[in-house]
Amino acid sequence: MRRVLLLPGLDGTGELFAPFVERAPAGVTVEVARLPERLVEYPALADWAVETLRLDGETVLVAESFAGPLAILVAARARVAAVVLVNTWIVSPYAPTWNWLIRPWAFRVPPPKRVLRARMLGDRASDDLVTRARDVVASVPPAVMAGRLRAMMRADVRREAAEVSRGGTPLVVLHGDGDGLVPRRSVAQVEQAVPVKPTVIHLAGPHLLLQVEPEASWQALAPWLRPTSGAHP
Repeated sequence: MRRVLLLPGLDGTGELFAPFVERAPAGVTVEVARLPERLVEYPALADWAVETLRLDGETVLVAESFAGPLAILVAARARVAAVVLVNTWIVSPYAPTWNWLIRPWAFRVPPPKRVLRARMLGDRASDDLVTRARDVVASVPPAVMAGRLRAMMRADVRREAAEVSRGGTPLVVLHGDGDGLVPRRSVAQVEQAVPVKPTVIHLAGPHLLLQVEPEASWQALAPWLRPTSGAHP
């Protein structure tokens, strides 16, 4: 049976995956990883993941936003069926000079709902989902959010992504055309970095694509969810 292992975004809780998990197709086991708050840097998180999460040739890593570089580092060390990068990057889409602006106090107040809609959830998201997203972000210690954001700003796993691709693990890039946080150039950077052309899928949807468009996302991933005699669809 194919296993989908979800790696969450900046909040690290995985709680926002509920709409996606609830619509999982038959024959697929879905597990959600919760990132430990004590770890914010990608290499340390990769060590934890390889040691803690059960990874094998039936595991499809689905990494959202912050977790993209983590999934690449994990796949460079452990055999998996495929890596799906959802609205994420392999090299930071933002200038590292912004790091000096990232301070824990910026996360002490929950983000306004209008900002969440504009940047992360779009107009189609339900009010309940927007409220849930605000509450989940507010539940994470500000120092953890700031630390992860700084790690994100420094991220560059292009070399490891090339290794993963060269080793035969399929890379799938799922990008929401309405993403208000991750620019489209991040998709091109994946294509330029790897020796084997990744599968790129564009869907109409926001940054939290799996949550707002779960059915369309599952349909897009269907070729990689079949029990395998090989990793490719």
